[in-house]
Order: sequence, then C-alpha cells, then structure tokens
Amino acid sequence: MAIPVERLDDMLAEKNEVTEGWAVTDLKSAVWADERIHDAQVKIHEIEKLAEERIESLQRKIEVVEAWREEAKKPYLETVSFFGGKLMLYLQQTIQEQIAAGKKKITKSLKLPFNKPAFKAKQPEIKRDDAQLLIWLEANHPEYIEHKPTVKWAELKKTLTQAKVDGKLVYIDSNGQVVPHVELTERPDEFTLG
Repeated sequence: MAIPVERLDDMLAEKNEVTEGWAVTDLKSAVWADERIHDAQVKIHEIEKLAEERIESLQRKIEVVEAWREEAKKPYLETVSFFGGKLMLYLQQTIQEQIAAGKKKITKSLKLPFNKPAFKAKQPEIKRDDAQLLIWLEANHPEYIEHKPTVKWAELKKTLTQAKVDGKLVYIDSNGQVVPHVELTERPDEFTLG
C-alpha cells in the first residue's frame, strides 16, 4: 500500500508521547514499550518505502533530463568536431610549411579569439610485465625493489588468547608472553532489539 506524499510531513512531525522520567518497571510496561518500538519500526518502514518511491520517481525524471541533455548537445558537438577537424588540418599544414621553410623553432599552436588549438607532445604509453621486470631488477638493480613486510593479523590473532595482566586486558602468545604493541580496550555488551 503506497503512502500518500501528503502524509510524509505528518509522519516526520509526529512526536514521542513518552516523557524522560518513564521507565519499564514490570512485564506490562515492557510489553507496552515493545509495542511502541514495533509501531515506530512500522513507521520507519513506511517512511523508507515512501522515500524509495519518491527517489524512484525522481530518478526517472533525472534519466529523462539526462537523455534530453545528450540529445540537445549533439548538433553542437558535431559542430565542434567538424570545425575542430578543419583547424587540425590547417595547423598540420602550417607546421609542414614551417618545416619546409627550415624554421628551427616550430610553432605548433594557433592563437584564436576563443580557443588555442595546438599539438602537444605526449609521453609514450607504457605497458609493463611486472613479473619479468622484477626478475630483471633482482639481477641488475635490486635497489628499485620494494620490500614491504606486513603483519598477518588475522592469522596471528587465531593463535593468541586474551588474559588480564595487572588489571589490563592483553593478548598472550603461545609461549605465554604478553604481545606488545597491541592495546585491547574492553567495551560493554551491545544491546540489540532483534
């Protein structure tokens, strides 16, 4: 059952009826508190459902606007591509003319009122085979190999036991020694309703 949009503000504005001084004192008040929790959880579920419905509706609108944006830009992107290609050909021609004229410093750009088309040198694309490179580095340049020791905490933790030493909670290894550099902080039990 869909919740009307008008109810969203009402649902969000409802206030808790219980005062701060109230407490659970017997089974009857515990059942009543449980009922209030259940009612609140139902409201939370309704709010989540309503929010998801609204988000879904808005998402469809966003998709329509995004599709319109892409379609509306097409003729302008085609214009940019067409004239950009013509400028690229012209610039290539001027570079060839400079080379043919024997110029030492070749100008690879144009200064125009709105844009500055240019050819810019790019670094080569690098493809590495790290496994083979590592073998070569070990034989020729071991100083460029990183050695990063890491703690295998999950495996180590399985071998440790918790104990109290001088009133502090610590880990003890299989030799009975306190594991240094690991601090344990006791925390209270976590309360859940489930």
